[in-house]
Amino acid sequence: MNYPKTCSSCGIESTPEDKFCPQCGIEKAELLTKVKFFDSVVNDIAEKLTFLDNPEIFVRIVFKLTILLLAGLLLPAFIQQSEFVWMILLAYSVFGVVREVEFRIERITGIYLYSQALFYAYIGAGFGNLISHTGRNYYYSIGYYFNIKFIFSEIGRLNALPLVGAIAGIGLFIFMRVIKKILGEGE
Repeated sequence: MNYPKTCSSCGIESTPEDKFCPQCGIEKAELLTKVKFFDSVVNDIAEKLTFLDNPEIFVRIVFKLTILLLAGLLLPAFIQQSEFVWMILLAYSVFGVVREVEFRIERITGIYLYSQALFYAYIGAGFGNLISHTGRNYYYSIGYYFNIKFIFSEIGRLNALPLVGAIAGIGLFIFMRVIKKILGEGE
């Protein structure tokens, strides 16, 4: 735990690990600035769910699903019917869950990295599909170009741009990881 250095009652300084003031004995208030509010709520609930193997993961998944459902109810109607917006919302939700699972369970490694590369390939294939349909007489909504069935049907019709886009997406992912490592922001 992290507590203030100075006592609010008598003003005597002590170490941040001391829960009680050494001079007057009053309990110091816990600082929440080091821990995010969401993390402190999750930790408090997870302490009560000790019967689960990994209660933090369970609580985070439930919170993220609740936020996703609330977003679906609170978004305006024209955004609710957009496949593209839902694709982005679901992708970020799934990434959050995958990242939490990977960081909480030590036996699982690399899933987040592979799912991120797959997501970049998917977005690249969608943009390749969008580029391949540019200039045609008929147009679809932007979310339809990212529809996985439509992408595979275009690949089945020997349309190479979704494949080129997928390869470019993976290349962009690798390039961004290399740049992060060079700049020192990597994992």
